[in-house]
Amino acid sequence: MGLFLSGPWVLNDVKAAGIDYDIAPLPGTNGDHQTVSGPDNWAVFDHGNRRVKAAVEFLTWLTQPEQQLVWMMGTGSLPTRQAVTRLPGYQDFVRRYPGIGVVTDNLANAKQIRPVTAKYPRVSGFVADAIASVLLGRSDPRSALDDAARKSDALLAVPGQ
Repeated sequence: MGLFLSGPWVLNDVKAAGIDYDIAPLPGTNGDHQTVSGPDNWAVFDHGNRRVKAAVEFLTWLTQPEQQLVWMMGTGSLPTRQAVTRLPGYQDFVRRYPGIGVVTDNLANAKQIRPVTAKYPRVSGFVADAIASVLLGRSDPRSALDDAARKSDALLAVPGQ
């Protein structure tokens, strides 16, 4: 038995490899499992005003719960909105990707959108390092997360503030 930290983006590979897995939420602070919303699935590029209407129509279609469920079933991705979890086919998704309900249930704890920043991968790395240090017994949760927050604050600091 081993521990593997990752996310839903690898579920298809894990399933294809026949790996027996389970999903557990990361511990929160004082029972708070708050998360940010904003999956990393989509990027839209500005190609000028004449394409705005087409982009809006496409994104409206793409983010409809029914279309999201089709995407999720094929990729193992998480829903971008809780409405997907109320669709009849969502239970098929949960059966296809056992344990994924733990992750989608935590969408109820999304309190804010993820800030848009090119530095997000580094911030995410600080958090991943903190989690790994706790799981390896090198640090306690509070110290590890405080260290990740300190590094993130320093990285995201705006000069003059």
